[in-house]
Amino acid sequence: MSKTLIRRPWRTFCVGDLRDQILLQDRSIQAPDFDLVDFTEKFDDLGGVWASIKTSGGKTIFDDHQQRDHLVTHEVVMRFDSRVTAETWLLLADGRRLDIINTENLEERDSWLILQCSDRGPKADLSSSI
Repeated sequence: MSKTLIRRPWRTFCVGDLRDQILLQDRSIQAPDFDLVDFTEKFDDLGGVWASIKTSGGKTIFDDHQQRDHLVTHEVVMRFDSRVTAETWLLLADGRRLDIINTENLEERDSWLILQCSDRGPKADLSSSI
């Protein structure tokens, strides 16, 4: 009796599915100026990439560090980029920002990233103090 190894199919995407241009941004918190109390956010552009953006409804992810649930509103698929982490933000063409909640390096092959994101609204709303 011989054993047969059944491999599971690879999950893959097609470059033609990447129809949305997004801008990767790195967020930093700036200390308040003298006599001010509020910290401000600063976003530095890392570059534009092509991606596939889909909405996902009703999904939440629990964050162990902050002890709270995050609502996942979008799933973004893009080519692998080592600069992208859960601290990176995405700026969409219509001016909305997406906060990356979770990243998945698909099949650990460094070819595709699946990002679970939360819509944080227009960029003008985020440039104010937090």
